[in-house]
Amino acid sequence: LYLAAAGTGLAALANPLGLGVFGYVVGLLSDKAVQGLINEWQPPDPRSLAGGAFFLGVLALLAAFGLGRRRPTISDVLLLCGLGWQAFTGARSVGWFGMAAMPLLAQSLAAPQAIIRPVDVPPAPKQVGSPANLLPALLLLGALVAVQPWLKPLLPLPAPYQAIFVDLPGAPQLFSAHTPVAAVAELRARPCAGPIFNEMGYGSYLAWALYPEAQSFIDPRIELFPLAIWQDYAAISRGQDSLAKLDHYGVACVLLDRSLQGGLLTALQGADGWARSFQAGPSEIWRRK
Repeated sequence: LYLAAAGTGLAALANPLGLGVFGYVVGLLSDKAVQGLINEWQPPDPRSLAGGAFFLGVLALLAAFGLGRRRPTISDVLLLCGLGWQAFTGARSVGWFGMAAMPLLAQSLAAPQAIIRPVDVPPAPKQVGSPANLLPALLLLGALVAVQPWLKPLLPLPAPYQAIFVDLPGAPQLFSAHTPVAAVAELRARPCAGPIFNEMGYGSYLAWALYPEAQSFIDPRIELFPLAIWQDYAAISRGQDSLAKLDHYGVACVLLDRSLQGGLLTALQGADGWARSFQAGPSEIWRRK
């Protein structure tokens, strides 16, 4: 156990930042943009489906610990308290808590305390595991291998599922249909004359497909951008003083999503200094005249 603990600590240092990774985590947990704007970092809501399931699971775990013959060990308590604290403070950690809690819940439910103490019964002989138990594990492993990126396109998956991906040569069933492939190809063919303002979700693909020729205004790496930038991004997307803020940042092109940035689209449609130069699916490119 000591060797495992030491190995875990050393493995955490195997990263480009070294010890700095711990400072990164502290900074992430205290970042105002992350903690204040992102839903998954908010505490779980018991009125939502996921939040309600989490709180019911906690109650079930407490009941199982109270009624089960198996008492939780100190390791169980430390594990559940640590992950439970994270889950209560941020919905994104509920899954980690659940993965730790489910086996402990099953162990406790397997041996509940009897309300009426039975007559002493001799213990049953210890059973040897059956090789048939390997079958579910092999089936799960086979399913995991089958859905890997290089094998998934070979599967006869239903058409509605395949339709959620964009048909991108060399990357089948990797990018969602909302990926601005055509719009970015247009920006590659006709480069923007200055900075680009983009929808947040488009930022990752822009960084992958156009960097360093063009840089995105924002992307889902929330903690890398100051809170003021996020506040301006939200205001621009809603159409609140959008044109003045675009001027402030010297934006020459806008790559927007019509379904998510209707306020910005309305502002650009009413502006004399902007013109739509491209449209494909929900994506539109607007350039300064």
